[in-house]
Amino acid sequence: MPKQEKYFAKVEEFKVRFRLLATEEIRRRQSQGSLVKEAAVAYREILKERGDLS
Repeated sequence: MPKQEKYFAKVEEFKVRFRLLATEEIRRRQSQGSLVKEAAVAYREILKERGDLS
């Protein structure tokens, strides 16, 4: 699997896990920092899907 495909697959994997979290929990985790790039992207995409990206 090419590197780009692995990246997008990992983002999707994180999104599946993170969709179960409340928006407040996602924001708390974002603010703590120290996230792998794919997790940070997944958090942003979920918030955007929820219409809660500010």
